[in-house]
Amino acid sequence: MDRQNFMYELNKELYVLPRIEIKQALQYYEEYFDDCLENGKNEFEVITSLGTPSNVAAQIIAASNVKEVNRQQTFEDAQKQPTIKNYKRSIGAMISAPIVLPLKFVLYIVWFVLIIVGFSLLVSFGAVSLSTFISGVAILIASIPGAIFFGSLIFMIELLGTGLVLLGVGLLFYLITLGTFKGSIKISSKLFSCFGRRK
Repeated sequence: MDRQNFMYELNKELYVLPRIEIKQALQYYEEYFDDCLENGKNEFEVITSLGTPSNVAAQIIAASNVKEVNRQQTFEDAQKQPTIKNYKRSIGAMISAPIVLPLKFVLYIVWFVLIIVGFSLLVSFGAVSLSTFISGVAILIASIPGAIFFGSLIFMIELLGTGLVLLGVGLLFYLITLGTFKGSIKISSKLFSCFGRRK
């Protein structure tokens, strides 16, 4: 048997291994042949010292299986052993749970109370704006008969001025109420989405 036949038979015997391992084994034995030939041995002596291709293949396969078993064992051991990161997470969860859960509960209550207070303020601002506006209209309407009854033009101008001021204040409160309502809707929706995302 010559070198070429030896390598061909070895390649056939190693079919159970992955291609990369076959390639590495064949490359190793090619280099082994080259080194031995450079040192003065002939192909026959090298093949005789190695043994049959099936024996060499059996040794390579056995070594590969041992590597695979060791690799699998290492992987399984790594899975069984918790990592530092997992320890940190579990310790952090244990420490923060008694603090975070009540704090989150308090934040929900404060949020709810703020919504109730905000709604109450909106209703009161709405009532103030409505009553101011209505009283301004009422004074404007009453200014003409009041001026006729009391017979004073100055009194009528004073009533008209007061009515217009009350109308302006009513409209101002209405605009403040409307802006506050829109702003509170935006803020509460953002808060709700923030609280809803955190679990």
